[in-house]
Amino acid sequence: YDALRDTVIRLGFRQFFNQNEYRIYPKKGNINQHTFSLENFLVLNPDNRLNELSNELSYNIQFKNTAAVEFSYAYSRIDLLYHTGFTEGDPLPPGRYDFNQYSLTGLTDARKKISFKAGATAGKYFSGDYIQLTGSAIFRSQPWLTIELNAEYNNLTFPAPYGAQDFFLLAPRVEINFSNKMFWTTFVQYNTQQNNVTINSRLQWRYKPASDLFLVYTD
Repeated sequence: YDALRDTVIRLGFRQFFNQNEYRIYPKKGNINQHTFSLENFLVLNPDNRLNELSNELSYNIQFKNTAAVEFSYAYSRIDLLYHTGFTEGDPLPPGRYDFNQYSLTGLTDARKKISFKAGATAGKYFSGDYIQLTGSAIFRSQPWLTIELNAEYNNLTFPAPYGAQDFFLLAPRVEINFSNKMFWTTFVQYNTQQNNVTINSRLQWRYKPASDLFLVYTD
């Protein structure tokens, strides 16, 4: 999308992706496994010029009580082809952008009735500064009820005259299992970026093995 000309331009591309993992399983202690992961993502234009690349290195520690901690580092290079707007300020000019981001995520014992997940990401985004904070609280009453509340905050700050913007997302989710054949799931999402509320409610009836009937309401 070319924001300066208010025009959508259709382009072909070639995409390449690979993921490599190495895991260590300690024989003693409270740690179940260490996981080292490397992901590479590459997009080329039809003439084989670089469109986008991303390399992410992560380290995950999973404990025997199902809690986990993960740290990741990501490097991105993007060849922006057209003026692109992320805020209410002026759109960013075309050109090559290099930026780095760091993330830290933690997850508590998922076997407990109440569990939590929190994460933070900071670094650059194109020519601006980027901060993301995420959090989840999950309540489980096995096997009948699961209530989950997810929240996400994003802040983008670009140098003048490209502006700054805050985005906030709130997403509760409720799952009720009336029996081993009848399930009801409702998802609500409030998004300040689009200033909208989305509701998705689904009733599922498994009337025989591998056979399901769904009734879905979306607004």
